[in-house]
Formats: sequence, structure tokens, C-alpha cells
Amino acid sequence: MSEHVLSCDVLERSVDPQTGILKTERLLKCKQVAPSILKWLGFQVDEEAFFSEISYLDPKTQTYIATTYNMSLTNILAIKETLSYQACKTNANQTQLTQNCQAIALGGASVGQIVESAALKVFGANAVKGREGLELVVQKILQEAKELEKGIDGFFDKIDESDVKNVMRENIE
Repeated sequence: MSEHVLSCDVLERSVDPQTGILKTERLLKCKQVAPSILKWLGFQVDEEAFFSEISYLDPKTQTYIATTYNMSLTNILAIKETLSYQACKTNANQTQLTQNCQAIALGGASVGQIVESAALKVFGANAVKGREGLELVVQKILQEAKELEKGIDGFFDKIDESDVKNVMRENIE
């Protein structure tokens, strides 16, 4: 769904043994549509940009938080985007998404505001695609879990008591 994402590399992934929180650090390479104001101002803008993302998945609170920082064009624009997904408190079948994007442009106040506004507009458009992509991933995981559950149930349905007794007898002998 996010066609602008060219590659995604996991740099580190770990689970905190005390909290069970999964922490993932990724490097994203994206095709960017730089605000035309930057080209007009004479800045050289590559078509590809790199971003650093750190995410935390907490199974106990059913919360996923991902924070992304730009690594390209940092001399012109600093961007920090935070997405938070958590179980909806009023409807167990829904997920609440909170998105926050901060953009700080270097330069004069009026130029900086124009650059920040243009950057936030691009992030807003990409966020819609990202949400749709995440929804597809969640649906696929749920479907695979249901299929796995059916397979396990079917396996245990085929085992009868005599099979269990034979296995136990072989292990005892």
C-alpha cells in the first residue's frame, strides 16, 4: 500500500524479558516527493530519502508505537512522526490510531512555514496509505491464525485415546 517505501531493513529486534515489549529498529528507504519550494529555493533534493524508525509493541497493553525520524535533508528539514495504535476503550473490535507529525524547517520564518506545511501535507497523504497497509497486514495475520487454529483442532480431533496410550507406553518402556 505504501508504494513510496522502496526498502525496509530491520537493524535490531529484541524482547524485554521483564516487560515482554518487542522493540524494533528499522531503516527505511523511501521515494520522496520533495516540496517544490525546495527546488525553487535552489536546494538539491534526491528522489530517495532515508528514515530511522523505532517501534515498541506491548502485548500486555495492546499498544504499538512507532516513531520515525528523517535522516535525509536534515540540514533543511527535521521530521518526527509518531504513530500510536491501541485497543479502543469503547469498542473491543476497533483500534484507536493517534498520529503526530512534527516538521521543523531551517531558514527564515516565512520560508520555514511554507516548507513545513508542504512536508506535513506529503506525510498526511502517505499516512492514509500506511494505515490501509497495516489494516491488510492485521487481517492477514488474523486469517492465518484462524487457519492455524483450525488445523490444530483438526489434528487433535484425529487423535484417539488408544494413540495417546500407545505413545505413553512406548515412552515408559
